[in-house]
Amino acid sequence: MIARKEAVKLLGLLEDKNSIDLLINAFKSKSGALRTLAFKSLLKILHNTIDNSIINGLEDKSWQIRKYCIRILGKIGDPSTLESIFKLIKDDDSRVRESVIEAVLNFEDNKIIILAKEALKDSNWKIRRTAVKLCIKIGKDESVEPLLAYINDEDVFIRSWAAMALGKLKNINNIEPFTALLKDKDPKIRISAAKALGEIGNKDAIKPLSNLLADDNWDVRKEGEKALNQINPNWMDLL
Repeated sequence: MIARKEAVKLLGLLEDKNSIDLLINAFKSKSGALRTLAFKSLLKILHNTIDNSIINGLEDKSWQIRKYCIRILGKIGDPSTLESIFKLIKDDDSRVRESVIEAVLNFEDNKIIILAKEALKDSNWKIRRTAVKLCIKIGKDESVEPLLAYINDEDVFIRSWAAMALGKLKNINNIEPFTALLKDKDPKIRISAAKALGEIGNKDAIKPLSNLLADDNWDVRKEGEKALNQINPNWMDLL
């Protein structure tokens, strides 16, 4: 293993383009350290240029190869590869989907937001979850605002993430979708809604939030009280 690691580092230092396929194959190694070294060496060899072997790696049977080829293309940031990378948001492996999120953040925001909005409409909850995560990571109003349509999604994690992300927006006038979530049967959703309402800071949320203080779940009660104090430390006087 020591010899293989040193060989991988040396190939990167030599910038040997003939070793590209060999280094890609190293992504299948059980050693995380060796995979990382192969990744770094390939970046040195490629010098921000696209090689067909990396593009072909996006369709490899090995999830490790798909993941690292995505990461390489993300680092290079060539606009012509964005859609090829984004297609893997539908990959069966969650680790590959997560690598798509990190990679596409290196590209132009507007194009990513368009692609993310389309992915939000997918019937597959795994893809919708990944798209929601991407919208949150982008962190701009135009990427977060579309999540309002998914605040009642059938997937509990999507509802929770959407509520918390939307709470960061400063232009939320209608808090009814959030107050409705305070009655959700899942405590994670009630907690997320309380956090969002605390961030929004609308005094109309005080009454529905005060009802959480009688919740059966201690974490929900705690988050409800925290949100109330965040809106107004003297919230009891406003009831």
